[in-house]
Amino acid sequence: WLVTVIVFAISRLSGSPVDLIVPLGAGPETRERLIDEFGLDEPLPTQYAKFLGNAVQGDFGQSIRFQAPALELVLDRLPATLKLAAAALVLAILVGIPLGLLGALMYRRRGDHAVTAFLTLGQATPSFWLGILLILFLGVELRWLPIAGDQGFESLIMPAVALSIVPLVSIARLTRSSMIGVLRQDYIRTARSKGL
Repeated sequence: WLVTVIVFAISRLSGSPVDLIVPLGAGPETRERLIDEFGLDEPLPTQYAKFLGNAVQGDFGQSIRFQAPALELVLDRLPATLKLAAAALVLAILVGIPLGLLGALMYRRRGDHAVTAFLTLGQATPSFWLGILLILFLGVELRWLPIAGDQGFESLIMPAVALSIVPLVSIARLTRSSMIGVLRQDYIRTARSKGL
């Protein structure tokens, strides 16, 4: 609910949505017709109540940019979103768990310090900034990977890396701390004293 309030308020603070639709050189009658069509001449609370009532019924209105139902646009892009989310999660797990294990097995040694430094850097790096750096270096400078579009597996690499950094850090830290706790258990010390 709070997100809907914020989005609605921001969309109205930036000016009338009609200004984005009206073509250049259109007369005031076109603008007035669109204002009336979208109900933008009504008070803001009434506009929000209508928006919320329609949203509850699954009608999120028309996209001003694409001139198509907003829900339809979201659903069209849902498979690509799920594929990207799955790729980022798999990458976070495949890199995060080994990093956490390495940090725990080399506890308080150089390997642990290197892992901890990498995780701290990863935690401090915003995903959007990492994404921009990846596009700049791997896409623009080196031309190794495509910077836009869906061109197969290569198109998934940069966004998956950028999105995986936050869960990767969490998984690695959790794995490291859990493993350190387990390695200090009595049965581990007993097994080590017996030669394992």
